[in-house]
Amino acid sequence: MVVVIDGRKMTDKATLHTYLKEQCKFPEYYGNNLDALYDVLTDREEPLEIQLEYAQELKELLCGYGEAFIETLEDAAASCPNISFIIK
Repeated sequence: MVVVIDGRKMTDKATLHTYLKEQCKFPEYYGNNLDALYDVLTDREEPLEIQLEYAQELKELLCGYGEAFIETLEDAAASCPNISFIIK
């Protein structure tokens, strides 16, 4: 599965987590925060590629949270062979 995130459209944390939950088919109990994101990604058994477009815009819109989000995806990809993360 490939999920493309358009950083220009992630205007707040809620939008970001709702989009990820829907596109990645996260379970209903997903906690909508970075710790929960890391947990569901690293527990995943099926392959997932996350592509981030417009990373700079995401960082500008979400400030420090955008940086932490990218770091979380990088950490999850480094920890789990089923996850890949690409910044375009």
